[in-house]
Amino acid sequence: MKRIVCIVAAVMCFATALRAQEPTQAKSLDLYKIGKNWGSRGQWQFGIDKGLTLGGCIQRELHDGQWLAGPCRDVFVLARDGYSMIHLGAYVNYNAERGNASYGPRLGVSVGRFGNYVLEKASESVPWVEHYASWKAPPFMQYLGSIMTLDYGVGYRPVHTSDVIGNWTHGPMFKLDIPIDDIYALLIKGL
Repeated sequence: MKRIVCIVAAVMCFATALRAQEPTQAKSLDLYKIGKNWGSRGQWQFGIDKGLTLGGCIQRELHDGQWLAGPCRDVFVLARDGYSMIHLGAYVNYNAERGNASYGPRLGVSVGRFGNYVLEKASESVPWVEHYASWKAPPFMQYLGSIMTLDYGVGYRPVHTSDVIGNWTHGPMFKLDIPIDDIYALLIKGL
């Protein structure tokens, strides 16, 4: 079952990264800007995310070979045109066996926006990539690309039991930021 979940998540991440368009429901960041904007149009900003969005992270912890899950938050953000591209944040994840908490930083990219940026840059240099850059993803993939991030986290586990090897954890993870309005809309539809 765990392998199926991992495979489905990997396929969704890869497909979304290919070409997720900017969905209409996506909201720009509320940043406390650090420094001035830069870039040819002033499109790049660095700052601290002032939003109250708390996402859910799932991590494949490599040191102990466990699945961890819990809340996580983006703190420092590198944004392009007001949307997060790369972020540095924090997480608290728990394992399924005993609930041992791991605390640590995470670094990652926003799947859809980063995928778009990479394809745009690649299509400028490699002509055959331009065909793929014009592909429009289905709406569910566009939405998934707007709420998903791919990250890598390293953490400390201060209290542990015999089912873990040591105090340190690390591994790839992904985060979903599902706005409460979207959850409410799904509940109204009966999903």
